[in-house]
Amino acid sequence: MNTIHDTGFGDTDLERDAKAIFDTQIAPTLTDSDIGKYLIIDTDTRYFVLDSDDYRAAVQAVGQNPGGRNRYCVRVGYRTATKSYRSSAGVVPSR
Repeated sequence: MNTIHDTGFGDTDLERDAKAIFDTQIAPTLTDSDIGKYLIIDTDTRYFVLDSDDYRAAVQAVGQNPGGRNRYCVRVGYRTATKSYRSSAGVVPSR
């Protein structure tokens, strides 16, 4: 069974920044019911979105900071998300 502590982060500057926010601000608030949800962290604003739908989470994150470029997406309790998005200056990926 996956746990919150199985959530994966890499070793780039963005990933390290996102992990620091996750460890201090987000992980303490998560419960087992959040495992499997998509988490998008805006490392510039420290704003984050948690949603069971990856697209809905992306739309919310871009809506909060349309010009943001430093967002990291993980799936809580998993080493990788099943989908990866690369956006430029507020562009929401299409389905």
